[in-house]
Amino acid sequence: MYKKFKAVDERDRLLYMAGLSLTQLIGYKTARQYCMNTVLAIGDIETDEMLFFNNSIDKDVLDIQQGHHERFEDYFQCAIDAYVKDEFKEAVLRFFDRKRLRSMFECGCMSESMEYPCSAAGDTVWIRACYELEQADNAHVVASVVLIDITSYREKHLED
Repeated sequence: MYKKFKAVDERDRLLYMAGLSLTQLIGYKTARQYCMNTVLAIGDIETDEMLFFNNSIDKDVLDIQQGHHERFEDYFQCAIDAYVKDEFKEAVLRFFDRKRLRSMFECGCMSESMEYPCSAAGDTVWIRACYELEQADNAHVVASVVLIDITSYREKHLED
């Protein structure tokens, strides 16, 4: 396996191996399978502009991207309204609130995560949401958000 990495430096190889290890830990056999169960959103929290968006979660979900992926806050509001279980909606809305994210950045908190249940195709799906904040070249604060379906991981570890 190491032969695949001859053209890649040691740091990149170690990052790849760490990612693969994490992927397998949370229940996905391949990095591709992991990627097919994530949402990645990058937004400028100053302007509310969605800079990048990819929804690969392999569930029967509404087409909430159309018309809602241009604005960072709109996407999360729509997704929360459609999927997050009622008792978690307020906490998840607060987690993604742009003013709170800006405040977290100003306090030096550059990343945070939370888990919450959603309903999709009649099943409960557990999502782990993580964000990382950074200052862009234009001095705006940018949030990179990853939403991961961790249902199988939770089921395996709750059984143990």
